[in-house]
Amino acid sequence: MIEILVISLLILCVFSYIIMDKDLSSPSLLYTGGFFMCSIGAYMYRYEWGLGLHKNTCLLIILGAISFIITEFVCRMNYKQAKPIINVSAAPVINIKNYKLILFVGFQLLIYYLLVRYKFAQSVGATSIGESIGDVSQRSKIEHENLYFPWYIQYPYQMCRDAGFIWICLFSYYFHKPKRYRIKKWLIGLNLMVCIVVGGYVSGGRMPFLGYLIPLFIFLYTFKMYKQNWNSRTIPLKTVFIIAITAIIFVTSFVQVGNLMGRKESESTNSYVLSIYCGAQIKNLDDFLNNPLKTKNTHWGGYTFNTLYKDFNKNASKNYSDYDMSSLFNTYRGYPLGNVYTCYYHYYYDFKMGGLICVIVMSFLLSSLNNRIHYTNFFKTGELNLGVLLYASFISAAFLSFFSESFYSKIGCVALIKSFVFWLLIKIYLQGFKNKIITFGKKRIL
Repeated sequence: MIEILVISLLILCVFSYIIMDKDLSSPSLLYTGGFFMCSIGAYMYRYEWGLGLHKNTCLLIILGAISFIITEFVCRMNYKQAKPIINVSAAPVINIKNYKLILFVGFQLLIYYLLVRYKFAQSVGATSIGESIGDVSQRSKIEHENLYFPWYIQYPYQMCRDAGFIWICLFSYYFHKPKRYRIKKWLIGLNLMVCIVVGGYVSGGRMPFLGYLIPLFIFLYTFKMYKQNWNSRTIPLKTVFIIAITAIIFVTSFVQVGNLMGRKESESTNSYVLSIYCGAQIKNLDDFLNNPLKTKNTHWGGYTFNTLYKDFNKNASKNYSDYDMSSLFNTYRGYPLGNVYTCYYHYYYDFKMGGLICVIVMSFLLSSLNNRIHYTNFFKTGELNLGVLLYASFISAAFLSFFSESFYSKIGCVALIKSFVFWLLIKIYLQGFKNKIITFGKKRIL
């Protein structure tokens, strides 16, 4: 059955690529492609994990991919009009002072330094930065111990994380600008690298790296399509080379990065650690669907909308166990399989097969944002707006759905409001008060 899943997902990837006008930034292609990669990882270790894969697991994943593709296709039909044609190199630019970019680099480094110091002080018996980061991360995952940072670290830290999506958008914009913007491009790139490398490292997890890299590649690709006036869908060889090198570095250093974060994965091979992060989720989901938990969720949609429940319940921080939706670590004959079960763990637990509606809603929202951002002033002048930043923030959730639920967990009222405020403050700091940030509509920019 795992063979049927791999072949089916491959066919759906090709089908999605064709009907979405060969658009590599299509949310459905990202969603289906993520599950296709995961299925390959599961196939490679099918014997070690005893993965026979039941029919209901295979059907759930395939129906989810089909639902996502159909929803995006319908959204595209409603937006079937020519995309704006822009002379990218000659378009007016909203100026950003170089000294502001330099100051923000220092601000980010200062906040990450304070965060590391606080984690080191809170860790147990750590003798290095990596051990302290790993200790705090493990206590959060295994012992469900929440570490609350002081406000003077917590709020600036979230601002730095949210700023990462601003740097992604601006770097993609300036990447295709003439040489006179070279210094500005390098300074924005420096801010982006600090956010991805240093910020990703101190976060204690490897998924934040992908959370930034995925929208970065998508926006670079989209700007390239604008520059070519949408006449070609091919990716230049130079861009393919950069993506390939980045992917190779990320894959080959996967265990080493984990060890630097105090994960202590040196005993496992790099390929097996990768399979846990991209493959074991299907085995875990299969075990869950065919050996369901006996406990029942006392809250409607408690797994899927866990973040919202915590936001609206003032006592959630005190009664954390009532809102603890973390899954158990799974094993098979001594093989560790991790504790993530794809996004369907949440959807099926809450709504059974009706959880496919969650996939449809996710596809609708991401597809609508994807269609709308092409008609904003951002691609013409670099003017940041809420629609573009939301898309940059949420699009990685489509690809990472094979790993765990990463879309609805971001729709927490408190977290979103904070992000809106931080984006507004950073935009005002960089681009001034005159330029609008709240724009969603089909705005022609011809």
